[in-house]
Amino acid sequence: MNFIKRVLVGILLVIYTFFSIYLNGPFIYIMVLLFSLIGTTELMRAFKNKLDGKINYFVYLFTIILTICAYFKKYELYIVSIILFMLLEFIQLTINKNTIQRMTLSIFILLYISGSFSLILLMKESILIYFIYIIAWGTDSLAYLVGV
Repeated sequence: MNFIKRVLVGILLVIYTFFSIYLNGPFIYIMVLLFSLIGTTELMRAFKNKLDGKINYFVYLFTIILTICAYFKKYELYIVSIILFMLLEFIQLTINKNTIQRMTLSIFILLYISGSFSLILLMKESILIYFIYIIAWGTDSLAYLVGV
């Protein structure tokens, strides 16, 4: 049942992705933001025991900020946002007595998921975006089927 559900969701996401890339503009922005938030949630769920079961809402907030900065091509604000996020994580480390592992995982999740997806907005040619998604879905689907 889980396999059929994953296949159906994958098909819907592929249709939505191709539709968004074809229409371009704000549709790509919404797609990237949606995928960034979903990816962030999935990675935080995977690291749930390492994050002490706590959700770091700063990651979600800065995911939205990074995506907005990339969409409007505010590169300086993009870099400043990442630095501010790291400073906030460091403050949480010192004040809330969080662990270094929790801090580095939060930074990793933001940079790996949100940073990667938001950079898609900087691409000019839609064929490159199609290529990225085809490779990502292909490797993810095969890894799920093989069980790796």
